Amino acid sequence: MEAGRFQSLRVFFPVLWCIGLGLLLNALVFAWPRANADDSSSATMPEENNPALTNPVGAQIQVIPTQIGPSNWGFVLVDPQRHNLAVYEIYPDISRLRLIAARDFQDDLNLHDFNNSSPTPAQVKMMLNPNGGPEAQ
Repeated sequence: MEAGRFQSLRVFFPVLWCIGLGLLLNALVFAWPRANADDSSSATMPEENNPALTNPVGAQIQVIPTQIGPSNWGFVLVDPQRHNLAVYEIYPDISRLRLIAARDFQDDLNLHDFNNSSPTPAQVKMMLNPNGGPEAQ
């Protein structure tokens, strides 16, 4: 009976590895020394240049654990300062990580209408305001 219980628990070992790895990476990111950490002049910096304002926890890179597939786990590294992300898949059986995708998403944030089916945002705007004049209040 004990062997059957152990077999059912083996399914959760990859999940536990992912959670442990995610926690370890988060601890490393938070413990990593930041430039000017003792500098009190960051309060006078403009909002767009102040990491403490753009990222509430003050970390440069965020680690987000995620499920890649039905039984595949991984994590996403997000650098909000440089607008980059990278997705990694975890292979606990062979103690490996694999980079699945990396992307600079800064220009993506400037898109207003991409990969949308009808009606698009512009078509909806025309439906609501067919004359092209000021919208009725």
